[in-house]
Amino acid sequence: MRYKLGVDLGGTHIGAGLVDANGNLLKKLYVPTPENRDFDETVKAIIKAVERLLEEYGANISCCDSIGIGSPGVAEEETGKIVFSTNFQWYDQPLGERLKEHFNIPVHVGNDADVAGWAEYLMGAGKGSKSCITITLGTGVGGGLVLNGRLFSGGMLGGAELGHVTLIAGGARCTCGKEGCAEAYCSASALIRQAEEGLLQGRKSVLKSGLEAKDVVDAARAGDEFASELFANYVENLAHLLSSIINLLAPEIIALGGGVSKAGDFLLAPLRKRVAELVLNKSLPHAKIVCAQMGNDAGIIGAALLEGTN
Repeated sequence: MRYKLGVDLGGTHIGAGLVDANGNLLKKLYVPTPENRDFDETVKAIIKAVERLLEEYGANISCCDSIGIGSPGVAEEETGKIVFSTNFQWYDQPLGERLKEHFNIPVHVGNDADVAGWAEYLMGAGKGSKSCITITLGTGVGGGLVLNGRLFSGGMLGGAELGHVTLIAGGARCTCGKEGCAEAYCSASALIRQAEEGLLQGRKSVLKSGLEAKDVVDAARAGDEFASELFANYVENLAHLLSSIINLLAPEIIALGGGVSKAGDFLLAPLRKRVAELVLNKSLPHAKIVCAQMGNDAGIIGAALLEGTN
């Protein structure tokens, strides 16, 4: 049997997985990312993770057709180079080249949000569609775009940064340094920040300092007035982001992942209603908004299946 290897490079852990020709994940494991995130040390950690994975499964590298890597930052597809990654403080690092030298098989490198979106399109909520946009609502807001069956990252490097389109001019400062980014309003971090700010201002609520996004959702579901207000504002902002994406790209599917998406229909029902009110062509069908299905495996599977994305 022939296999493909997928590696999901995260800030705290490196996930490695073995995938068959149909995209089924046969085995996975995780190892810690080096604390200093040094490039050479991280390459060594990836190599050790892959070798351990193969050993535990009882396979060897000669059975594998390729390795795919999903990395934070901007990846240059043709060379496998990480042009820059703010999370790792890497600039022009030859990740693909180093791994190809060691394993002597083709290596494909992509942005982590892109590869997760690719997995969702192939194996998850977007399966069977021609266009699927996966949006992760976590610490930040990440986007993976598949349009007409191809992974889209723009004509230049570093495209499809959906979390950093301007949602509110002159609005809240984003972690990127800009003001009013979608990430500053539609991420789980934004929901937490707004809750903490309200509590500091004396808003009465069952919520307490040190909360998580899930706490806000649960409190809103239980009828807490302050939490309900926060969640309604969150839905409103997210609806404006999604309706703009629909007006611009007209995807068949928008799949929502990340912590906030775990609210399920409590999020989807009001979100779908508001998006339907905001889209330009109200008489025409528009994107089906659903929860992503691939979960934590999306990065590994999408990376393994990177070959042939363009």
